[in-house]
Amino acid sequence: GYTSSGTALNEIIDNAYQAGATKIEIISKSKTGKPEAIAFKDNGDGMDPEMIRIACMWGGTHRGSYGKPIGRKGFGRFGYGLPSASLSQCSRFTVYSKTSDGELYKVTIDTDEIVDGKYNDTDGHPVVPEAVKAKTEAWMGDLSNGTIVVWENIDRMHPTTVSNLSSSYSFFFGTTYWRQITSGFEINFLGKNIDAIDPLFQTKGL
Repeated sequence: GYTSSGTALNEIIDNAYQAGATKIEIISKSKTGKPEAIAFKDNGDGMDPEMIRIACMWGGTHRGSYGKPIGRKGFGRFGYGLPSASLSQCSRFTVYSKTSDGELYKVTIDTDEIVDGKYNDTDGHPVVPEAVKAKTEAWMGDLSNGTIVVWENIDRMHPTTVSNLSSSYSFFFGTTYWRQITSGFEINFLGKNIDAIDPLFQTKGL
């Protein structure tokens, strides 16, 4: 249901902003100019292991709980964005997360492994696995607190090269998140800091 890869990318950025992040970096792992993997790394509140598992479920949002009601105007109210956006672009995604006083954990969803029955419980039903302790890979960098969502086996993203992704969506993110950017939210997309762009030309200096 996503109109472009850009709107799928937006879902992960929305989650980072709603989690209290002041910065998100979208990093690619590439050898041939095409992304082998893409990581969304934010410095938000992070999640404990059970929350990571819930975040990977369809309809499994934790928003509005834990004493943090967000009302009807908040991002990420329904819990479909992260898994739906991810699997609209790739066949495997991993969510790493760490709170400021916790350890790093991860959950991986792989559609090929689901088909092979590797996610089945004793009754033969596929279930989201529990989070396990993890380490980040070198290309992602370290994480003191926050979340990293990694897309792998990318097979439905357009454009298909890192350079074309950057040129296609830098303007898009600038207009989509101009209010958040002018309020201090930083977006670094494939090595480029995104500038705020007011599409109505009403904000002086943009």
